[in-house]
Amino acid sequence: MRLRQIEMFHAVMTTGSTTAAADRLGVTQPAVSAALARMQDELGLTLFARRSGRLAPTPEADLLFRQVHALYEDADQLRRTAARLARGQIGHIRLGVVPALGESVVAQALARMRAVAADVTIAIDVLNTHDLLHRLRNGRLDLAAVFGAPTHAPVEILYSRPCPLLAVAPKGWIQEDAPANDQALAEWPLAFMRPTDPIGELVIGRFAHRQSAVEVRSSLAAIAIARAGVAIGVADPISVSERPTTDLVATPLDPPLEIALSLVREEGRTAAQAEDRLARILQDEIETRAARWPIASAN
Repeated sequence: MRLRQIEMFHAVMTTGSTTAAADRLGVTQPAVSAALARMQDELGLTLFARRSGRLAPTPEADLLFRQVHALYEDADQLRRTAARLARGQIGHIRLGVVPALGESVVAQALARMRAVAADVTIAIDVLNTHDLLHRLRNGRLDLAAVFGAPTHAPVEILYSRPCPLLAVAPKGWIQEDAPANDQALAEWPLAFMRPTDPIGELVIGRFAHRQSAVEVRSSLAAIAIARAGVAIGVADPISVSERPTTDLVATPLDPPLEIALSLVREEGRTAAQAEDRLARILQDEIETRAARWPIASAN
């Protein structure tokens, strides 16, 4: 049985005549009759009989039609699945994010993704930039949001947004309405991230003349250290804006110090439509929050 024969058999069974089947398929009635005749010869079956001038299916045709109809239903399901794949409505995404994005940014992005693509499953890893890039290179992540613009790694940068780093201090340590310059920070201990972190690398380079009082692993830890009155931390603006800081001063550094927040994937890999959709949603969520970040002034 050829696919064209199956198509014509299905059309005759559902329309009731070779003429109607020909109209549906856009062919001539003799072409349908000839195809059915060849099909019957090849199968060694009589599929239709003439009764009162009309084609009537035999019991064998009815049994065969059940299987053919099931094939058509499977094909329809296949077409629907393909259409949903094209719209990014189904799939599985392995997403990695830095801790700054692990709470409200990702939660809001997932809520928006679920609203338009409820059948897309997403596995999330919250790790530091170094570990996220390692997993991305090893094929264990599809998409990652990291700090820095990793030009040295074999990744494709989909989006990058500069973030002003903020000095976070207990109230009374530095001015609330002015950027924090070296003079304002000079009398207070500082907390640095480790040099393997892109933010830590920037901050250590900027304050090379200063000794770190505490080494932390994230902006969240830097904020906690400041809240405890241990040292002034340097944190990204997302971590600062997503939690209460009424007991703290959070202000840009002077001169400004910025870190890129980037969405990346493995270089050369073809992404699914669902992954591209999630990347656009994450970008939009980051841009929405960026409008509320303190603006660093270049004095």
